[in-house]
Parts: sequence; C-alpha cells; structure tokens
Amino acid sequence: MAELTATPVAEPVAPVTRPRLRAVGSGIGTGLAFAVVWLALIAPDRLEQFRPAGFVRIPVEGLLLLALAVLLPVRPRRAVMASLGVLLGLLTLIRILDLGFFEELDRPFNPVIDWGNIAPAVGVLRDSIGRGWTELAVTGALLLVAGLVAAVTLSMLRISRVAARHRGASLRAVAVLGLVWALCAGFGVQLVPGTPVAASSAARLAADQVHNAQAAVADQQRFSAALAATDPASRIPADRLLAGLRGKDVIVAFVESYGEVAVQDSSFSAGVDATLAAGTRTLAAAGFGSRSAFLDSPTFGGI
Repeated sequence: MAELTATPVAEPVAPVTRPRLRAVGSGIGTGLAFAVVWLALIAPDRLEQFRPAGFVRIPVEGLLLLALAVLLPVRPRRAVMASLGVLLGLLTLIRILDLGFFEELDRPFNPVIDWGNIAPAVGVLRDSIGRGWTELAVTGALLLVAGLVAAVTLSMLRISRVAARHRGASLRAVAVLGLVWALCAGFGVQLVPGTPVAASSAARLAADQVHNAQAAVADQQRFSAALAATDPASRIPADRLLAGLRGKDVIVAFVESYGEVAVQDSSFSAGVDATLAAGTRTLAAAGFGSRSAFLDSPTFGGI
C-alpha cells in the first residue's frame, strides 16, 4: 500500500492592520516628542560641552512637568503645558543664541542689549549677498524660530497627554527618577566636568535671563541719568583744568572693536565717515590733532 504523508500547510501571514500601524506611529511620535523636550531641557549652551556623556542627565524640570501632567485636570493641563511649551521653546532659542555668542564673543546672549544687533546684522548680510537672498534668509530664520517653538510646544502637549493616560506608570517614573536626581545632586555626580547629571539648567537659564534683563535695564537707566546730569567739571575755569599736564604732549587713544567694515565699503560707513570727519575738524579748530589706523586685535569679543 502506498504510504500517505501529510504536508503541513503554511498559515497565511496576517497583514499589518491599520490599528497596529497607528500604534507604531503613535509610539514613534511620542518618542520624538520626548526627545525634543528632553533636548530642550538639557542641551548645553557651549559647543565644547557637546559630548555623548553630557546628555546623560536628569532634568528636574521634566519631572515637575510630568507631575503636573498627571495631577492637573484636562483643561488647566492643556493651558499650562501650552504656556510652558512656548516658554521652553523660547529658552531653546536662547540656548542656540548662547552657542553662537559664546563661540564668537565669549559671553552669553543678553536679552535686552543684543536684540539691537539684529538689524545691523541684516544690513551687513544685505551688503554681502544682496537684498533678495537676505530677505530669503530672514524669512527662513523666522520660519525656523516659529517651527522650533511650535515643535517644543506640541511635544509638551503630547507628552502631557500620554502621561495623563498612564498615571500610575508616570508617577512611578517621577518617584524613581526623582530619587536618582536627589542622589546625584547630593553626591555631585558629573560624567562631564561642569555638567551635573542632576540637571536644572532650564530653570537656571530662565532665572539668568530675567536677572540679566533687569541688570541691563538698570545700567541703561544709570547711563541715561549720568548723561543728563550736570558735569561737575563744567564749573571749573578752563585755565585750571588739567593744570598738571601743561607743557606736556598728551595722547588720548581710543581702541574700537567694530572693524574696518565700520568705515569702509558698507551701507553705513558713509555716515560713520562723516561723523569722524566732523570730529576731526572740531579737534583741529581747538588745537588738537588726530590720527587713525587699523590694528589686528589679539583678543576677540569687543569686551
């Protein structure tokens, strides 16, 4: 008799369903949102601090945000997270500006005095590459800024929704990471010098911006008051001013850090040159001579 053998029949592979695709897409979106907020909270403001180990940090602000997302009702949670998202997006912009300012000027961005540099910078760019390309660059920069703030805000809202849906897991994560943060803060754990694992850099950046803004406004007010005040030397007779310098040659030297672009081949150099020429004539009429020259600076930053 012929021997019968059974051939196994392969089961058909179930196609990937739309719910599964949505679940995968949702997980990827949540992961990206977490990465955006995490980087916004712990990213350094100096290029030399960009090391892989420097990103192993626990931002205390992130723990507080998770706790708020779990504890707040739906409508207050949305309003609070949207507001904090906009604030965090603006702080991220400040971090990016700090990167450039520390690299070029060896100081952080000042929220009061440095905004005035934008218009001259656009003018220099226009002189360099032309009006059309400058307008395109400015439009692109504005879109990037708006996109950055929007991305951080939307990521905050997404993370808060996920945390609210998984309250138990979120609270356990906050408790465990909070304990680790406290231990790292207590022992001063740092994987990269000057970059503690127990991070609070976003809150510190916000506080520094407020302090620097207040200090800059106060400095401007003091300077304006000093300019408006009566010069004490104005009441001294001219023949008694600087009497100890009579018979001596005196050189008063001003070293300015604006560069040759201030007086040569720029859109504003004609106005600067006219002011310098007028000052030279005034000095000559008063019996003074003046000379100018270029010097290669041994430093940088203009401070």
